[in-house]
Amino acid sequence: MKTKETNKRFILTKKHLNKLVKDVNGLLDCDITIRSRKREIVEPRQIVQGFLYNKTLLTGEYIGKYFGMKHAAVIHSANLLSDLDSYFLDKYPELFEYLKHVELKYSSVFVKRNYYISRINKTLDQKSLKSLKQINKILTV
Repeated sequence: MKTKETNKRFILTKKHLNKLVKDVNGLLDCDITIRSRKREIVEPRQIVQGFLYNKTLLTGEYIGKYFGMKHAAVIHSANLLSDLDSYFLDKYPELFEYLKHVELKYSSVFVKRNYYISRINKTLDQKSLKSLKQINKILTV
């Protein structure tokens, strides 16, 4: 079983997920959230699900619920995307271009967020260390 690399993933809120799906629907002139087995709907939906599963911190269960499916379908989409990447890339170049833009946009926000979190943690660690030294002095006296 593959493990997810969380350091290269970004967070996507429900608001941003709705916008992404709306943009994809407009780009391809179809609704990828409806239950359908038509190839014109299934393939873009699999691409988006695979992208979300591989590039974001969203779980397969959450993505599946959003699209009205089970988590196994999302994992299958992610595996299928990696196996048939060139097929999908040739067939839907504008979709991949849009998803690349989304990844760049949100991953830069995530990098900034991680930078600020690490600075906060460093500050807290220094304060905690100072407090522990004070407590240690009191206890050893």
